[in-house]
Amino acid sequence: MEKVLEALAPNIGPEAPPNPYAHSLAVQALVALGREKEARAELREAIRDFDDGLAASRRVGWVPDSWKEYTRMVLRAAGSLKEHRLVYDLYRRWDSYHVVWECVYLAGVAAFNLKRFLQAARYWAAGRRDGPPVRCRAAVALLADRGDIPLSLWNMNFRLLTNWKASRRKPLLPRKSATGMLPGA
Repeated sequence: MEKVLEALAPNIGPEAPPNPYAHSLAVQALVALGREKEARAELREAIRDFDDGLAASRRVGWVPDSWKEYTRMVLRAAGSLKEHRLVYDLYRRWDSYHVVWECVYLAGVAAFNLKRFLQAARYWAAGRRDGPPVRCRAAVALLADRGDIPLSLWNMNFRLLTNWKASRRKPLLPRKSATGMLPGA
């Protein structure tokens, strides 16, 4: 990861033009190296650079899709720091600039981790067809909202974290009896 940071240095230094993509990559590299304080500073730079570039584009009357795609990288960077509230807030703040399916996925993960299960379900149910099947996650969020499944946090890398708790709720499927038969069979 140190090599990644060396390669990014010319793109994130004080004299570099706004580059939210490079700052977001630096955040992820710094998180991997355990340098959270520096990662947070880079995240602030990524957000500032995106907002500055957005303002400049709006002044000329057009925001290119290539710039809009940076929302994904900034949301990923914030997610790598487990800043779920920030991911959620940035998604809403930049709502009209998301052009890739992953943004709605990340917003859903953030909402889920903030225990806003119904909002997560809405995000994932609205997921575009060009991404992986995020809609099935909407069903999981609805079950979590009802308290039917024992989930903790989801991370931003499409995996479930392993902090499972035993559920005291009635199982979703009936258990086999002592004879090995399902009840009523």
